[in-house]
Amino acid sequence: MKRTLVSLVVFVLIPSALILTDDKKNGRLTTPSREELEKQFQEKFNNVTLAGHFRLTQGDKLGPEQEELYNVQSVTKLLGNRWNFNGVRIKYGGKDVTLPFPIPVDVVWAGDTPVISVTDLNIPGVGTYTARVMVYRDIYTGAWFASDHGGSMAGSISKNAAK
Repeated sequence: MKRTLVSLVVFVLIPSALILTDDKKNGRLTTPSREELEKQFQEKFNNVTLAGHFRLTQGDKLGPEQEELYNVQSVTKLLGNRWNFNGVRIKYGGKDVTLPFPIPVDVVWAGDTPVISVTDLNIPGVGTYTARVMVYRDIYTGAWFASDHGGSMAGSISKNAAK
């Protein structure tokens, strides 16, 4: 019985509390609306740099860390879960590519947490990738795969200085 109660708290009550935010007007906790979450996501990805590291998967082990950098000018909500990432520069593994076109991605939500999701996305000059990248506060982390290799990625998100 005690084990069942502990499981209930761990698997039901704690995750539920994690997606709540403080509602200052009436002193209670509420879940932000999808509209508010999407507004926050759009603001977060306005003129930002994602700077971090990726590691290639080598058999059942991860290889050494390598630097990665993504600059994003803005994101634009399209229909459903679809968003465009605009003005993107990608630097990793000796590549440095600025894309002259938007990158279409899906953004799905795990409670209040956005997960950037692409499946077999062909980015000219870069490659074809599948990835799931979670964004929480000012951190991103995820997994990615190309046709013959993959790995993990993680880093921080920071606003660029206004021009």
